[in-house]
Amino acid sequence: RTVKVYSTLVLCQYSTIRKITEEWRFILSPRLPFRGKIFFIMAHSSVSAVNQYFLRRISLRCVFLTAQDVGVVGTGKAILQIPRRPYSRLTYPLRRQEQQHLHRKQQHEHQHHYQHRRNRSERTASKKSRCIYVAATKQHVGKTTTSLAFLSGLQKRFDKVGFIKPVGQQHVTVRSAELGGKEVRVDKDVTLMRERFNLSHIDYRYMSPVIIPPGYTKDFLDGKYNEAEQLQAIQESYDAICATSDIVLAEGTGHVAVGSIVQANNARVAKMLDADMVLIANGGLGSAFDELMLNHCLCQHHGVRIAGVIINKVIPAKYEQTKNYMSKALMFNWGVPLCKFWYSYCFPMIRLILSYLHRGLSFFLICHRVRGSFGMQVGCIPDRHFLGCPAIADLERLFKTKLLAGQAHVMKHYSVSEINLVTTSLGTFMETLRSKPSRTLYLCHVTRNDVILGFLGEYQRRLQIGESFESTLVLCGRSGHYNLSEDMEEMIKSWGAPVLHVGYSTHQAMEMIDNYTPKLNSDDTHRVQDAIEHYEKYIDFDQVLQRISDKEDV
Repeated sequence: RTVKVYSTLVLCQYSTIRKITEEWRFILSPRLPFRGKIFFIMAHSSVSAVNQYFLRRISLRCVFLTAQDVGVVGTGKAILQIPRRPYSRLTYPLRRQEQQHLHRKQQHEHQHHYQHRRNRSERTASKKSRCIYVAATKQHVGKTTTSLAFLSGLQKRFDKVGFIKPVGQQHVTVRSAELGGKEVRVDKDVTLMRERFNLSHIDYRYMSPVIIPPGYTKDFLDGKYNEAEQLQAIQESYDAICATSDIVLAEGTGHVAVGSIVQANNARVAKMLDADMVLIANGGLGSAFDELMLNHCLCQHHGVRIAGVIINKVIPAKYEQTKNYMSKALMFNWGVPLCKFWYSYCFPMIRLILSYLHRGLSFFLICHRVRGSFGMQVGCIPDRHFLGCPAIADLERLFKTKLLAGQAHVMKHYSVSEINLVTTSLGTFMETLRSKPSRTLYLCHVTRNDVILGFLGEYQRRLQIGESFESTLVLCGRSGHYNLSEDMEEMIKSWGAPVLHVGYSTHQAMEMIDNYTPKLNSDDTHRVQDAIEHYEKYIDFDQVLQRISDKEDV
């Protein structure tokens, strides 16, 4: 008829809450009118979800502390949250009327809880798939390349993997099988993913529900497009993909806030899809973390959970340094310690709390499945120079032109750092052409007929002796001012040498190539395969899936 209750300190992680409730159901039961507190030391990102879980299932007698609240930033918050006077043993007689009243109250709460779960299951019956939302801190960070690696890794772990790009910008026209061959607009990355991974179980009409072409923003503000219709299109497309997929990968657009002006930014869409987000940032320390923090704030505002962080394009010589210090930055600033720092991080907190709760303390240390769930960084990827080298096909898209001849060279890649601007005499150019690596990109003015003839002659000489010739000549000259003569153009086409004619000055062409970031496409199979093989081995898929599973358990 009496119950002895002690205050309890628990160091645990998100995935063990269900076990705690089962093993300590009697102690945590609302029927026990004790005044003791149960302190939970948890990662910052898990506190809100765990709070909701306990409020719904157990009682209000739990105190949740984050890593930053105890012994990291200082002891101020810990002193405020932990009473100065230690809890003593309490003995309470349980009266029959109180027992009956509390028992009826508990039954009512349980019925309400299970009814809520039943209703939620009915609402989400069509959404059985988990979703990973890939976003970045800015443009040209590597979302598409990372998405390729994610799809490849997920296909090795699941039978059917879905893909969706909720909001797209640059689009192409394809035909939808479900619409009887009708043309639909989809983001260009959608065609790459569907063709590369043979996602035939998903129709094109669902993979890119919202397209934002030039002028769309003005039309939206003028009232021609409706916010509710946009979000409904995204939700319906996502539900259709979930119905045929075991897991869904969503690729964002630009940084997390892109699309805010039309009320469809990445954070809001991820929250609507109940997706966990993977944030990608370029290699570095200070600037990379600053960008991560800016984007993370918007995710917090919309209640989006971060499943992990990928640091991309890390300088190979600084790989270990970046990985080590970025891990520390994520741990101390976001309150999510990585595995190798966990024990050294927690035991100072234990000593601090023991100084306040030195009497009547029942202490438990739970470290079930520590590895993975406390880690935030799921990938640190060294830079691969080849992936940033444009092919001739990329230059054709950049300058909106085509090769005059040598179409067999269209998928050859050239290093931007090895571009040669020809301003010397013909003799010097020929020496350079023969001494430089075979695959070099040369630029010269369209009026340099001597250089053009020398290039064609060297191309023919190499063919005759059986040597490879992979260089390409780019002829520059402002349109309307400098033109290629008809005779020279016919000679180039007849000889078959790779020559590209652009309507820009040499300075403009050099600057455009230098600032250009080549994008992956389905035609460039060699670079796509190289990107998948390079990225996939540096991503911890098991850790991402574990964090998603932990959220679903709640």
